[in-house]
Amino acid sequence: MNNRITCMSLDSELCRRLQTIPGIGVLLSTAIVSAVGDASAFRRARDLAA
Repeated sequence: MNNRITCMSLDSELCRRLQTIPGIGVLLSTAIVSAVGDASAFRRARDLAA
């Protein structure tokens, strides 16, 4: 299971960009990408957090 998540994370440009943020690793970046998808639907970061 971890190998599949790691491979998915390496294949995704969004996951790799998220992982440059301190504290965000493979698991959290894939979870954010799968839950949010295209973040451009949100006007502000505050909207995403809500």
